Amino acid sequence: MRFHLIGCEVFCREICHVMARSRHELDIRFLSKGLHNCAGLSMRQRIQDCLD
Repeated sequence: MRFHLIGCEVFCREICHVMARSRHELDIRFLSKGLHNCAGLSMRQRIQDCLD
């Protein structure tokens, strides 16, 4: 099974660790942790851009 994960770069090490042990194929996109400091619209727009 193939999954697509969009996550915060803060969790990069943890996600990569789990990914290495997974039997599934994962496409991962890490977004900048700086998005948490921006208005919510900016973060939502970046996530939506990843989905489109």
